[in-house]
Amino acid sequence: MSNRALKSEPPCIVAVASALIMCCGVGCATTLDDVSERTATPAAIFESVRADAGRLAGFMRAFPKGGDIHHHLVGAPTPEQFLALASEQGYCLDPSSLEASAGPCSAPRISFAQAANDSELVGRLHELWSMQQFSAGDDEAPAHFFGVFPKIWPIVSDRGAVLATLKQQAVRENVLYLETQLQAPPPTDALRAAAMELGPTDGDVLALREALTANGALEKNVEAAAALLRQYDRTAERRLGCDTPIQRSAACDVVHRYQVYALRILPNPMVLADMILAFELAHRMPEVVGVNVVGFEGDANSLANYKLHMRALGDLRRAYPNVRLALHAGEITAREANQVALETHVPDAVYVAGANRVGHGNAIATSASRDKLLEDLSFSGTAVELSLTSNALLLGLTGDRHHLKLLWDAGVPVTLNTDDAGIFGTDLSREYALAATRYAWLDYADFKMLSRQSLEVSFLPGASLWRERQIGTPVAVCRQLASDACEEYLGSSAKARLQARLEQRFVAFERDVIQGRL
Repeated sequence: MSNRALKSEPPCIVAVASALIMCCGVGCATTLDDVSERTATPAAIFESVRADAGRLAGFMRAFPKGGDIHHHLVGAPTPEQFLALASEQGYCLDPSSLEASAGPCSAPRISFAQAANDSELVGRLHELWSMQQFSAGDDEAPAHFFGVFPKIWPIVSDRGAVLATLKQQAVRENVLYLETQLQAPPPTDALRAAAMELGPTDGDVLALREALTANGALEKNVEAAAALLRQYDRTAERRLGCDTPIQRSAACDVVHRYQVYALRILPNPMVLADMILAFELAHRMPEVVGVNVVGFEGDANSLANYKLHMRALGDLRRAYPNVRLALHAGEITAREANQVALETHVPDAVYVAGANRVGHGNAIATSASRDKLLEDLSFSGTAVELSLTSNALLLGLTGDRHHLKLLWDAGVPVTLNTDDAGIFGTDLSREYALAATRYAWLDYADFKMLSRQSLEVSFLPGASLWRERQIGTPVAVCRQLASDACEEYLGSSAKARLQARLEQRFVAFERDVIQGRL
């Protein structure tokens, strides 16, 4: 069943005055007749602004967006935010190499506070830390992109400060939920070293887990990593004034969870150690809702060991059945990989590793088993996380070359995301606006579907507000949102609570649109 069919299936709902009212027909998803007697609907107003870049940008910034469920913590800050963080934390810069390091600063290194006053130096840093000099499909873009991270890694040592800026940005864009990918905190280095000392395990990740458990390395490093993750949250809360009612920021209400990832470009014992640590954290911590694998998929080590990595993830999925898995898979073209990789990476992620969601997945379009794969993704509800700006700059996928419509028409759940917003010079509002500009076949109700779907396929715990994946049709107990029975249901599910909040945001947004207050 296509996404469009799901969107238009009656009955659908609108949230009005804190109640979910059942109605029928496509129009009920976009018309609030009891709010205004005007004939203009949000859908019609959207169509009237989509050809005007400025008005569309304003519309999409205010448009309620459920969540950004595919983004990287280290790639999220803008160059300006990196400069501010580096200055605040007392970091130093070598003006010739542009390498950052911890203070105190001595010649030839200067403080970032000094560097911020040098416009030529700031311009060089902007170019180094962003993709501003690249256009879609530039062959040099991937090398520059993946080379950014070692340069900025020292600057974001205070992950809590970065998290605070992410949540503030979410408020500005009317985004309710962030599912942030990051590497496990510094104890991962110690666990990697312990894994290397144990020697090769022929890819047997469970044998490695037993060995790391036996020598005490696993427990020690899991506890240390968990403590640091909680410290990041406390830092963000302190910076946002979450414990001080007078200074409390609205960003405190942005719901946030982590995905912890393994870095697949490393030697295999280290990669497997990363996986083990990530699964342990997700198993123990409610703050960690999923596991991922990152790193350039076209890297020689990634390509050579891809099947081994997928088998290891599959073994861990069976050992930790409650842990969710989102995988960067199929983020390659013929430029980076051979046809075998193009045809097998996404199927291996889905069928061998057991991924609940696929990141990017553009190689689906070139897989020999494409039709069967699309059918299975649709049937199982396995979502594909799309990032239009990232896909354009790194893979050259724009317009009809992008796989959005292929997935949409096949009924595969899709979401729009930022990937590395600061480096790519984007945000979630711009990704929605880009989709509106590029794909005229997406209408207002489709964008509501994309927004709602981001929460539906998120790894937030609890049952859905929607019945049997029919987005727009509430579970029976919540046909009346304000009822005691529904409130009890929402109280037992973090996912359903946030979905209900999104519906309330749509009510306010559509009222403002109709009354010209946007």
